[in-house]
Amino acid sequence: LEGSHPEARVAAMELVGHWRVGELKAQCLRVAAQNGADAGLRSAAIGALGFLGGGDAVQTLESIAGTGPDILRVSAVAALLNTNSPKAASLGAGVLSGKLNPGLETQVFSAFVEREGGGRLLADALKDAKISRAQGERLHTAWIATGLVDPDLSRRIDTLAGVSVQGLQFDGKRVTGLVAAAGKGNSRRGRGLFESGRLGCMACHKVGGSGGSIGPDLTALASALPPDRIVIEVLWPRQQVKEGFSLSRVTLKDHRVLQGYVQDGRDSKVLLLRDFSTSKIERIPRGDIVRTEAVGSLMPDTAHTLPDDDLADLLAYLFGLR
Repeated sequence: LEGSHPEARVAAMELVGHWRVGELKAQCLRVAAQNGADAGLRSAAIGALGFLGGGDAVQTLESIAGTGPDILRVSAVAALLNTNSPKAASLGAGVLSGKLNPGLETQVFSAFVEREGGGRLLADALKDAKISRAQGERLHTAWIATGLVDPDLSRRIDTLAGVSVQGLQFDGKRVTGLVAAAGKGNSRRGRGLFESGRLGCMACHKVGGSGGSIGPDLTALASALPPDRIVIEVLWPRQQVKEGFSLSRVTLKDHRVLQGYVQDGRDSKVLLLRDFSTSKIERIPRGDIVRTEAVGSLMPDTAHTLPDDDLADLLAYLFGLR
């Protein structure tokens, strides 16, 4: 901790938390509150305090979450989830009510969704937060880009953004009608919708090398799927999930929640879970698992918010991807 290599000091501080080395708690408190300290080291100290707990740790974390630099406020909120989750939710909602540097909203969302019951806590706290419609729209765009699945939090963020998602029942006649309507749609406008933050398609899908990698590459979508199947994929993505892209949610005994794609493995005592955003494989001892749930597609229902003309334009664009 007193060495000259920044990376080694950060790693050592992280171990203090994971190993719960109470003898070094005073040093964690000092570094976490030290304004002139390296931001990475301070963040590691903040995380360690979340594991070490105690009244002094909670007080320090609450102070940083309320008034510190944005990146440290986010770290403090995440750390508080280990010691006082209702307080963390209240402070997290406060953090999200202001304009943050890009990527920090994602860190807040991830921290809560990765904690059992965390999404519901944050959703409830956001209900009482003073968040403008413009900020709600920013949060909606950031939420979609995470690819995370949490029904409570998703509904709350939809409300903040003024998005009304009406669940559409699968209807074969509607599929046929939309295929016909797409023939009169404007693919240029459809591309604009596809690339807009409103729908967030590009956050998860690549087209021609641009876009995200959470979901399947859509560059040659229309060469692989017939029009009716594309309509189903857009409006009812859980009807037929592409192989390898069926999401699972794994809840662990330490109350962490992991989301990813279950992979085949040879060891029956270990579950292999591929992170949908990083592709990193997590080896989880089955004895640590409380439950595993099949979520299916992680694609949000944002297409349900589109009027028929916009939907026809979007489908016209997708039908032209060859």
